[in-house]
Amino acid sequence: MHVVVTGALVENDAVLLVHRSPTRRAYPDRWDLPGGHVEASESELQALAREMREEVGVRIVAESRSRLGDLHAGSGEDAVHVGVWHIGDWAGAPKHPRGAWVVTMDVPAEPLPARLLARGGLTYVDRRDFIRGDLTVIRRLRWPSVGLWVEDSTLTLSSRAGSDALHHSEVTAVPHGPYLGWLPSPALAVSFQVEDRDQVLLFWTPRARAVIRRLAQLGWDADPDADDFV
Repeated sequence: MHVVVTGALVENDAVLLVHRSPTRRAYPDRWDLPGGHVEASESELQALAREMREEVGVRIVAESRSRLGDLHAGSGEDAVHVGVWHIGDWAGAPKHPRGAWVVTMDVPAEPLPARLLARGGLTYVDRRDFIRGDLTVIRRLRWPSVGLWVEDSTLTLSSRAGSDALHHSEVTAVPHGPYLGWLPSPALAVSFQVEDRDQVLLFWTPRARAVIRRLAQLGWDADPDADDFV
Protein backbone atom coordinates (compact mmCIF):
# COMPACT_ATOMS: atom_id res chain seq x y z
CA MET A 1 0.00 0.00 0.00
CA HIS A 2 1.14 3.53 -0.81
CA VAL A 3 0.69 6.03 2.02
CA VAL A 4 0.37 9.68 0.98
CA VAL A 5 -0.17 12.86 2.97
CA THR A 6 -1.52 16.18 1.64
CA GLY A 7 -2.00 19.59 3.19
CA ALA A 8 -4.69 22.19 2.54
CA LEU A 9 -3.08 25.58 3.17
CA VAL A 10 -6.04 27.91 3.74
CA GLU A 11 -5.85 31.71 3.78
CA ASN A 12 -8.65 34.27 3.31
CA ASP A 13 -11.13 31.56 2.27
CA ALA A 14 -8.75 30.32 -0.44
CA VAL A 15 -6.81 27.07 -0.62
CA LEU A 16 -3.48 26.51 -2.38
CA LEU A 17 -3.66 23.97 -5.21
CA VAL A 18 -0.80 22.76 -7.39
CA HIS A 19 -1.04 21.45 -10.94
CA ARG A 20 0.51 18.04 -11.56
CA SER A 21 2.75 17.75 -14.60
CA PRO A 22 1.14 16.17 -17.70
CA THR A 23 4.08 13.74 -17.79
CA ARG A 24 3.42 12.27 -14.33
CA ARG A 25 2.60 8.56 -14.33
CA ALA A 26 -0.13 8.85 -11.71
CA TYR A 27 -2.98 11.35 -12.20
CA PRO A 28 -1.21 13.58 -14.75
CA ASP A 29 -2.45 17.06 -15.68
CA ARG A 30 -4.64 17.43 -12.56
CA TRP A 31 -5.06 20.01 -9.81
CA ASP A 32 -4.21 18.64 -6.37
CA LEU A 33 -3.26 19.59 -2.83
CA PRO A 34 0.51 19.74 -2.21
CA GLY A 35 1.91 16.64 -0.56
CA GLY A 36 3.61 13.34 -1.24
CA HIS A 37 4.54 9.88 -0.02
CA VAL A 38 5.16 9.07 3.63
CA GLU A 39 8.61 7.51 3.95
CA ALA A 40 9.05 4.27 5.91
CA SER A 41 10.93 6.05 8.70
CA GLU A 42 8.38 8.88 9.06
CA SER A 43 5.13 9.47 10.84
CA GLU A 44 2.36 11.10 8.83
CA LEU A 45 2.90 14.44 10.58
CA GLN A 46 6.64 14.31 9.94
CA ALA A 47 5.96 13.63 6.26
CA LEU A 48 3.43 16.48 6.15
CA ALA A 49 5.98 18.92 7.56
CA ARG A 50 8.67 17.74 5.14
CA GLU A 51 6.43 17.85 2.06
CA MET A 52 5.16 21.35 2.83
CA ARG A 53 8.73 22.53 3.31
CA GLU A 54 10.06 20.85 0.15
CA GLU A 55 7.12 21.42 -2.20
CA VAL A 56 5.87 24.90 -1.30
CA GLY A 57 8.61 26.25 0.99
CA VAL A 58 6.69 26.76 4.25
CA ARG A 59 7.08 25.57 7.82
CA ILE A 60 3.82 24.54 9.46
CA VAL A 61 2.78 26.10 12.77
CA ALA A 62 2.02 22.89 14.64
CA GLU A 63 -0.99 24.25 16.55
CA SER A 64 -2.73 25.24 13.29
CA ARG A 65 -2.97 21.78 11.76
CA SER A 66 -6.01 19.53 12.03
CA ARG A 67 -7.00 16.33 10.30
CA LEU A 68 -9.69 16.67 7.63
CA GLY A 69 -10.05 13.00 6.79
CA ASP A 70 -8.72 10.02 4.86
CA LEU A 71 -9.14 8.85 1.28
CA HIS A 72 -8.67 5.32 -0.05
CA ALA A 73 -8.26 4.20 -3.67
CA GLY A 74 -7.19 1.09 -5.54
CA SER A 75 -6.54 -2.37 -4.18
CA GLY A 76 -3.68 -4.78 -3.57
CA GLU A 77 -0.23 -3.42 -4.36
CA ASP A 78 -1.80 -0.38 -6.06
CA ALA A 79 -3.85 0.60 -3.01
CA VAL A 80 -3.36 4.21 -1.89
CA HIS A 81 -4.19 5.75 1.49
CA VAL A 82 -4.25 9.56 1.56
CA GLY A 83 -4.29 11.54 4.79
CA VAL A 84 -5.66 15.07 4.30
CA TRP A 85 -4.75 17.86 6.74
CA HIS A 86 -5.96 21.43 7.18
CA ILE A 87 -3.15 23.95 7.75
CA GLY A 88 -4.22 27.36 9.00
CA ASP A 89 -0.87 29.00 9.77
CA TRP A 90 2.70 28.69 8.58
CA ALA A 91 6.02 30.49 8.32
CA GLY A 92 7.29 31.55 4.90
CA ALA A 93 5.63 32.49 1.61
CA PRO A 94 4.12 29.51 -0.26
CA LYS A 95 5.71 29.14 -3.70
CA HIS A 96 5.16 26.56 -6.43
CA PRO A 97 5.84 26.88 -10.20
CA ARG A 98 2.31 25.62 -10.97
CA GLY A 99 0.45 26.74 -7.86
CA ALA A 100 -2.70 28.85 -7.54
CA TRP A 101 -4.85 30.16 -4.69
CA VAL A 102 -8.40 29.01 -5.37
CA VAL A 103 -11.44 30.38 -3.54
CA THR A 104 -13.90 27.80 -2.13
CA MET A 105 -12.31 25.03 -4.19
CA ASP A 106 -13.45 26.56 -7.48
CA VAL A 107 -10.77 24.69 -9.43
CA PRO A 108 -9.50 26.51 -12.55
CA ALA A 109 -10.59 24.93 -15.84
CA GLU A 110 -7.23 25.69 -17.47
CA PRO A 111 -3.65 25.12 -16.29
CA LEU A 112 -1.67 28.20 -15.35
CA PRO A 113 -0.74 30.39 -18.36
CA ALA A 114 2.83 30.77 -17.09
CA ARG A 115 3.43 27.14 -18.03
CA LEU A 116 0.75 26.39 -20.62
CA LEU A 117 1.84 28.14 -23.82
CA ALA A 118 -1.12 27.27 -26.03
CA ARG A 119 -3.76 24.73 -26.98
CA GLY A 120 -4.18 23.35 -30.47
CA GLY A 121 -3.89 20.25 -32.62
CA LEU A 122 -0.91 18.04 -33.39
CA THR A 123 0.08 16.00 -36.40
CA TYR A 124 3.27 14.43 -37.73
CA VAL A 125 4.73 14.86 -41.23
CA ASP A 126 7.50 12.85 -42.85
CA ARG A 127 10.65 14.99 -42.78
CA ARG A 128 11.23 14.58 -46.53
CA ASP A 129 7.70 15.72 -47.38
CA PHE A 130 8.06 18.63 -45.00
CA ILE A 131 11.34 19.78 -46.58
CA ARG A 132 9.70 19.62 -50.03
CA GLY A 133 6.81 21.69 -48.70
CA ASP A 134 4.36 18.90 -49.51
CA LEU A 135 1.73 18.96 -46.77
CA THR A 136 -0.95 17.30 -48.88
CA VAL A 137 -0.01 14.06 -47.13
CA ILE A 138 -1.70 15.36 -43.98
CA ARG A 139 -5.13 13.81 -43.65
CA ARG A 140 -6.12 14.54 -40.07
CA LEU A 141 -4.76 15.70 -36.75
CA ARG A 142 -3.37 12.81 -34.77
CA TRP A 143 -4.32 14.57 -31.54
CA PRO A 144 -7.00 17.23 -32.14
CA SER A 145 -6.86 18.70 -28.62
CA VAL A 146 -3.35 19.22 -27.29
CA GLY A 147 -1.79 21.37 -24.60
CA LEU A 148 1.69 22.76 -25.24
CA TRP A 149 3.59 22.93 -21.95
CA VAL A 150 7.06 24.25 -21.17
CA GLU A 151 8.86 23.20 -18.01
CA ASP A 152 12.55 23.91 -17.43
CA SER A 153 14.34 22.39 -20.46
CA THR A 154 11.44 20.21 -21.63
CA LEU A 155 8.55 20.95 -23.97
CA THR A 156 5.57 18.61 -23.66
CA LEU A 157 2.67 18.22 -26.07
CA SER A 158 -0.01 16.40 -24.12
CA SER A 159 -3.55 15.19 -24.69
CA ARG A 160 -5.79 12.51 -23.27
CA ALA A 161 -4.46 10.16 -25.94
CA GLY A 162 -0.82 10.55 -24.96
CA SER A 163 2.11 12.93 -24.82
CA ASP A 164 5.36 13.73 -26.59
CA ALA A 165 8.25 15.31 -24.68
CA LEU A 166 10.91 17.34 -26.50
CA HIS A 167 14.22 18.40 -24.97
CA HIS A 168 15.62 21.91 -25.29
CA SER A 169 18.90 20.79 -26.89
CA GLU A 170 17.38 18.81 -29.78
CA VAL A 171 14.54 21.00 -31.04
CA THR A 172 14.24 23.74 -33.66
CA ALA A 173 10.91 25.61 -33.65
CA VAL A 174 9.73 27.59 -36.70
CA PRO A 175 6.38 29.31 -37.43
CA HIS A 176 4.41 28.47 -40.58
CA GLY A 177 1.20 29.50 -42.30
CA PRO A 178 -1.46 30.49 -42.81
CA TYR A 179 -2.50 27.35 -44.65
CA LEU A 180 -5.72 26.94 -46.59
CA GLY A 181 -7.60 23.79 -47.46
CA TRP A 182 -8.65 21.05 -45.10
CA LEU A 183 -7.80 23.06 -41.96
CA PRO A 184 -9.81 26.09 -40.82
CA SER A 185 -8.60 29.15 -42.67
CA PRO A 186 -6.25 30.71 -41.84
CA ALA A 187 -4.35 27.92 -40.06
CA LEU A 188 -1.08 28.72 -38.32
CA ALA A 189 1.41 26.14 -37.13
CA VAL A 190 4.69 25.75 -35.30
CA SER A 191 7.00 23.05 -36.61
CA PHE A 192 9.21 21.20 -34.16
CA GLN A 193 12.11 19.53 -35.93
CA VAL A 194 13.80 17.08 -33.60
CA GLU A 195 17.25 15.62 -34.11
CA ASP A 196 17.30 11.92 -35.01
CA ARG A 197 13.58 11.83 -35.84
CA ASP A 198 12.21 11.06 -39.30
CA GLN A 199 9.05 13.05 -38.62
CA VAL A 200 8.40 16.72 -38.00
CA LEU A 201 5.80 17.70 -35.42
CA LEU A 202 3.30 20.33 -36.55
CA PHE A 203 1.41 22.05 -33.74
CA TRP A 204 -1.59 23.96 -35.12
CA THR A 205 -2.70 26.94 -33.06
CA PRO A 206 -3.94 30.52 -33.59
CA ARG A 207 -1.23 31.52 -31.07
CA ALA A 208 1.66 30.26 -33.21
CA ARG A 209 3.43 33.62 -33.27
CA ALA A 210 3.09 34.05 -29.50
CA VAL A 211 4.42 30.52 -28.93
CA ILE A 212 7.53 31.25 -30.99
CA ARG A 213 8.15 34.54 -29.19
CA ARG A 214 7.80 32.90 -25.78
CA LEU A 215 10.12 30.01 -26.66
CA ALA A 216 12.71 32.49 -27.92
CA GLN A 217 12.49 34.39 -24.63
CA LEU A 218 13.09 31.13 -22.76
CA GLY A 219 16.23 30.43 -24.78
CA TRP A 220 14.88 27.78 -27.17
CA ASP A 221 16.02 27.58 -30.79
CA ALA A 222 13.03 29.56 -32.06
CA ASP A 223 13.15 32.51 -34.45
CA PRO A 224 10.28 34.97 -33.92
CA ASP A 225 11.38 36.90 -37.03
CA ALA A 226 11.29 33.90 -39.38
CA ASP A 227 9.54 34.62 -42.68
CA ASP A 228 7.77 31.26 -42.92
CA PHE A 229 4.40 32.97 -42.44
CA VAL A 230 3.03 33.64 -45.92
